[in-house]
Amino acid sequence: MAWFKNFSIKSKLTVMLLTASLGSILVVSYLSWNKARTILTEQIFNQLTSVRASKAYQVEFYFNSLINQIETLCENRMVVVAMSEFNREFDQLQQEEVPPTWDQAIASYYRDEFIPRLDENINGTPVFETYRPTELESRYLQYHYIANNPNPVGQKDELNRANDGSTYSLIHNRYHRLFQSLIQRFGYYDLFLIDAETGHIVYSVYKETDYATSLYTGPYRNSNLADVVRQVQDNPDVGAIQLVDFQFYRPSYNAPAAFIAGPIYDGSRLVGILAAQLPIDEINRV
Repeated sequence: MAWFKNFSIKSKLTVMLLTASLGSILVVSYLSWNKARTILTEQIFNQLTSVRASKAYQVEFYFNSLINQIETLCENRMVVVAMSEFNREFDQLQQEEVPPTWDQAIASYYRDEFIPRLDENINGTPVFETYRPTELESRYLQYHYIANNPNPVGQKDELNRANDGSTYSLIHNRYHRLFQSLIQRFGYYDLFLIDAETGHIVYSVYKETDYATSLYTGPYRNSNLADVVRQVQDNPDVGAIQLVDFQFYRPSYNAPAAFIAGPIYDGSRLVGILAAQLPIDEINRV
């Protein structure tokens, strides 16, 4: 600081005043910056809190809407009649025959179409025997509505009626477009009618490999769709809607899927279970 000693008193005073002023400016600037940062932080926090609360409300509203939709559908007279008719005609298929060529066509579909797509989304190599339908009704319907369906994978729902001459296909043709419009309107991925006694999926819109199999004894008995059906069985009260969280679902090539389901009554008699598959995309949009 020897250089400072050579300054005149006036210069020294000027330097001291400038230093003091600069220090004051720096202190005031820091305090202003710190206050602005605090205000901005509070604004961001409040905004995030508001967004989180809004998102929570939207998610809650979405699921409450789903519950109301499924409860209404389960009580809809058209759904009740369709459930009874599909159950009856599904059982009648036990009298049909499945020739070896049909089983070969089913095996070819699984090995050429289903297994390669599933293989892309799971660890390990899927094996046909794990997913192969074994019951006569399952094989009959999977042949006509999946393996022999002329529409490509992902569009099997375009077939309204198989050319097999069965009463089942007459019933299918009667209701299929109505159920198609329902899943489009409500944003479901798929919709199922399930025999409450046997667990058979007697109808589905999209005809994936769970179609016509039993959720009690079939290849997807450990899936979350089977879980929600068992929950309905355990609590079959009218209007008791069950929901299971997202898990990877093999029939949809291991895509995440949640399920919601409820009992279908004809008077006091439980005739079946209605279930809807929920894609994770719908939740992400909320």
